[in-house]
Amino acid sequence: MKMKFSFLIYSLSFLLLISFVPSVYANNYVSEKISVTDAEQAAQKFIGYINKDSWHDAQLKFSNNLYDIDETLLAYYFLINDKSGMNKGHIIVSATKDRGPVLEFGDGVIQFDQSGLKSYFINGIVQASNAEEILRIAKEKNLNLKSKEKTATNSKLKWDQLLSNDSAPLSIMSTVSKELGVSRYHQRMTGVTNQSSACGPTTGAMISDYLWHYYNVPGSFDYDGVPKLINHLYSEMGTSSFGTSLGDFSVGLLTHLREYGEKWVGVQYRGTDEVAWNNFQGDIDDYNFPTGIRFDFWVSGSTYTNYHFVAGIGYKIVDGTKYFGFKDPDGGSNNTGTIYRLWSDNDQDIGLLHLWKQ
Repeated sequence: MKMKFSFLIYSLSFLLLISFVPSVYANNYVSEKISVTDAEQAAQKFIGYINKDSWHDAQLKFSNNLYDIDETLLAYYFLINDKSGMNKGHIIVSATKDRGPVLEFGDGVIQFDQSGLKSYFINGIVQASNAEEILRIAKEKNLNLKSKEKTATNSKLKWDQLLSNDSAPLSIMSTVSKELGVSRYHQRMTGVTNQSSACGPTTGAMISDYLWHYYNVPGSFDYDGVPKLINHLYSEMGTSSFGTSLGDFSVGLLTHLREYGEKWVGVQYRGTDEVAWNNFQGDIDDYNFPTGIRFDFWVSGSTYTNYHFVAGIGYKIVDGTKYFGFKDPDGGSNNTGTIYRLWSDNDQDIGLLHLWKQ
């Protein structure tokens, strides 16, 4: 449903589809800047808390500065490598104490353009010559771009924890997490028809193939491969060149899962509903069920993306801060890892499908 320029880097034309809503700022707060060195220290300590086996003994390498729409430094992008220098992931850390500290982390890396373009953190990462270029295009489309929301009081407390010299992490920061072993499928793989609008069916295929291992539901094996399963779900979901609604995604996926006679039920809910996080975490903890997540067309500046489906497959709660993990069907053939984003930055702009089996 959305077009990406490169792995997690959006072209300027993508901005034309997005409407930004005003951010909320803390009053009378002077932003305290964070150096690259302190950001790296905080990131290294954070990685030690999240219990990710593949990042054991991880070594950080600074990669890029990420700027705000007002040209101020917003965040730092670090590579996460093993001792041999092989990349294992990435982490984005705020450059000021009024955000974050950690804005995103996950497997895989962004392939930054090396032609001198500047990198801006607006939803995802946008590369342009300068902010004026982005603002000019936005003005032509009557879009009001705003900076990423600031959470001064809460963020400063967490910064102080990560920058403290206390070496006993679990006594300060507790972590609860779980991630399902869902395979990531690429909506633009060879054999998929209508690739640009196939994020919903591809997300459905990821969910279906995971459930196929545990339940009597049809998977890609029954359709002679993943592309044909995606094409089948494209039809079941009534997807068009304009994409898939959450309602059609639900009807199509449930029809597919019931094909062999099992009774599957689904309920749609919003990320801001009172039960939303408990439903999402419970599906993973109690039932090992992935969740279909759809980002709205009109989203705020802190949201991961717009008008797109992803498969929710994990979560991490670090000292009370909730991160949801997902597989993105777009963003290049190498975007196979799990991406973690702040729930509070995205919940207002997502709809989810809660599955259960009767």
